[in-house]
Amino acid sequence: MSHTLKVYLAVVLGWAALAGALLRITGIDLDSLAGAAVIAVLYMPSPMVAALVAERGLCRDRLRLPRRGVSSVAAYLLLPAGVLVAFVLLFLGAVLVGGDVLGLDAIGRLALTQGQIMDGAASLVGQDAVDAAGAPPPVAVLLLAGLWGALVAGWTINGVFAMGEEYGWRGLMWEELRAAGPLRANLLIGLAWGVWHAPLIVQGYNYPGFPGLGVLAMVAFCTGMSFVLTAVRQLTGSLIPVAATHGMFNAIAPILLILTPDAHLILGGPLGLLGAAIFALLGAAAWAVTRCGIAHGNLVSHNRSGRSTGPATADSRR
Repeated sequence: MSHTLKVYLAVVLGWAALAGALLRITGIDLDSLAGAAVIAVLYMPSPMVAALVAERGLCRDRLRLPRRGVSSVAAYLLLPAGVLVAFVLLFLGAVLVGGDVLGLDAIGRLALTQGQIMDGAASLVGQDAVDAAGAPPPVAVLLLAGLWGALVAGWTINGVFAMGEEYGWRGLMWEELRAAGPLRANLLIGLAWGVWHAPLIVQGYNYPGFPGLGVLAMVAFCTGMSFVLTAVRQLTGSLIPVAATHGMFNAIAPILLILTPDAHLILGGPLGLLGAAIFALLGAAAWAVTRCGIAHGNLVSHNRSGRSTGPATADSRR
């Protein structure tokens, strides 16, 4: 392990531990608006800050825009949307088959009626908020609106906050470990990324009622998702579409939770083992495409440090 990676992990995991302790001491409800704001401002940027400390500056080539050419621009813009739609379709398909057809209680049932949707929303945001919002739209309208909202959020506000994470995990850490191969690198990134969430998870965040199992589930989920996100990084040569993909999932996850109110959070939820398995499947497919692209010389090339190469600039490093 390089000195840079050691410094990065020490800072980012230490920051998480201190922030988690502060949240515990102050007693802020992590599921409240105040809790979400504190997490977004205090917690999520820590991987980027840790990377800036470890590397003593900003690596601008991680934030490159697409190269000229239709295929490069298309990959840059459409890959995040493709990942989002594929995950949603696979997840809902798994719920329909596993829950509705096979009757697996851990996966639950898909909410199709107005009452079921309201029950799912109530479990997520509370009954008072549901009563204030009124009757929900039909499930197809809710899903389409959720997908559109996720696309917009991923390229705007959610993507900005997700970059605080991605600059560290799929930026510095991926570049430090990619020489070990995608399997080993993503297993290590997923472990570190999942453990980074632990100070929040043990306080009931994402998996209320499962503080211990929740950490394990988050490690599994982060590992599966990391395979997808590193493939997006390799296929586009930039962290911007990676952050957009991450931000899109953060936006669609509440909709999926509403549509699967009976799912077991650890086993069948979008952030549970089912979600982890779907991301692992998508990651395997994405890396197959990546390897095919490398074989045909169609991908962004990388130098030995793992950073994508492109037009040289005098100020590309700092």
